Amino acid sequence: MKDINSGVLTREEAKELFFEFWLKFNLGYKIQELKGLNIGYKADGDENENFDIFDPHNGFSWLVIKVINKIHFDDGQTLDIAGLDKNNHDAANDLSWFVLEAVDELRTFEPKPVIKYTAKTDKNFMQKACKILASGFGQPAITFHEPGAKGLRSYKNLFSEEDILNHSHIGCVELGIPGKSYTDPMNAFINLPKIVLITLNNGSYNGKKIGIDLGEPGNWHEFINNFYLQLDYFVRLYTQTMNEATPFYTQFYSRPLVSALTEGCLQKAVPVDSGGAKYWTKAVNCTGFATAVDSLFSIKKLVYDDKKIRLKDFSLKLANNFEGEEDFRLMVKNRIPKYGNGIKEVDALAREVCSKYSEIVKKYKTFNGNSYRPGTYSFYEPIKTMGRVTGATPDGRKAGEVLSLNCAPYHGNVKNGLSSVLQTVTSIEHSKADNASPLDIQLYGNATPEILGYIIEYLAPKDVLYAQFTVVDKDTLIEAQKFPERYQDLVVRVTGFSARFISLPKDTQEEIIKRSYWS
Repeated sequence: MKDINSGVLTREEAKELFFEFWLKFNLGYKIQELKGLNIGYKADGDENENFDIFDPHNGFSWLVIKVINKIHFDDGQTLDIAGLDKNNHDAANDLSWFVLEAVDELRTFEPKPVIKYTAKTDKNFMQKACKILASGFGQPAITFHEPGAKGLRSYKNLFSEEDILNHSHIGCVELGIPGKSYTDPMNAFINLPKIVLITLNNGSYNGKKIGIDLGEPGNWHEFINNFYLQLDYFVRLYTQTMNEATPFYTQFYSRPLVSALTEGCLQKAVPVDSGGAKYWTKAVNCTGFATAVDSLFSIKKLVYDDKKIRLKDFSLKLANNFEGEEDFRLMVKNRIPKYGNGIKEVDALAREVCSKYSEIVKKYKTFNGNSYRPGTYSFYEPIKTMGRVTGATPDGRKAGEVLSLNCAPYHGNVKNGLSSVLQTVTSIEHSKADNASPLDIQLYGNATPEILGYIIEYLAPKDVLYAQFTVVDKDTLIEAQKFPERYQDLVVRVTGFSARFISLPKDTQEEIIKRSYWS
């Protein structure tokens, strides 16, 4: 910008240089386009592609940090823009505008821009962002500064106010302090629906005792308390094991370059993995938040409030995967109120579960004395893999089906429209789950920039950390599966990143199609 102001460069010349720089971050995607979707996996009869990305002895080992599966990889480079400067003024500047222009004109996937929105953010800047989002590209994401700062302040002065002002996102949706923090943001994913089933069976799962014996609950208060006790047991078990494993692991693995670039490591002469960073934390995320809330509410309603079924009988139906009980399953699935529809009693339960989960995680300490950080973050892989090994749940979901995504309503459960789902997802205190609490907003393809602007304005004063948008018609996604050659440029928001729809694995495509689309 100094060169523009002094006349050395015009704005267009500076923009061209910036675009050239921006494109360098997309090398991985370029290789994918040139070499095919199975990049990194050995191809018979082609010596040029006969390499293994996980072999550190060849020139392609850098790809190991990018590959998600055989046909898609993500570079994990996130760039926060706007926010507030040190004088508490809007920090959107010429470079911020260049970023939006690069996303709009180049349609590249890296870096992944995140707008730190405040009441002071330039309105024209936000209008430009909403126009890009309404086009269906899925970027930029919108994060809200104050809830993020509130979450970081909850750790009793662990983070300084100066650093809280500068907090940003790591890889995708997780909060950290750039250059000063070691945040292991994907350290764990706790399967909440499975813990509901363990509670339902007094510590047992598939006939094996894996939880704690608490006796049969006599009322709803005792049941939900048993759920929190089982949850506490598994979080404690995990964190204790991790605290034993981490010092052992760091004897054999260290990152000297990262350590040299992270404040605190050189000063302490301690590598980043061993606790050298100024801020050193680990996360415990949960998977299937809405699935768990819906399951708990079904138990409350059917077993304790209306007394339509005994707890043991409900457990038996689930163990048999609703076999011969389709009418009962459909009643549970379609007639019992669900998270995502603005129903106060369900929303209050969701708020309580999020708060209790966060309190449980935060009370446990890392091996060097810092709090574990909670997140309602489950992205697209855990909800599939954990879903496959989770039995039928009390919300009407069958065994093996996908679990709910992040803090969004379960797939297909939104019945009462946009305003009701917004009421639900803002009922929980996202700042308590401060590692990451992404809100996935799925809108039909006719959503306008104005609608996106209204949604952002609605979310802004609420306790919401992070919003990511997909704007697309479900019918278009189904058509793209059938005729991928016609939809080369169809882009969707997968979770903390966007991708070409046709490049995604079939099961991920199916999961995206089944999500609840709002109107």
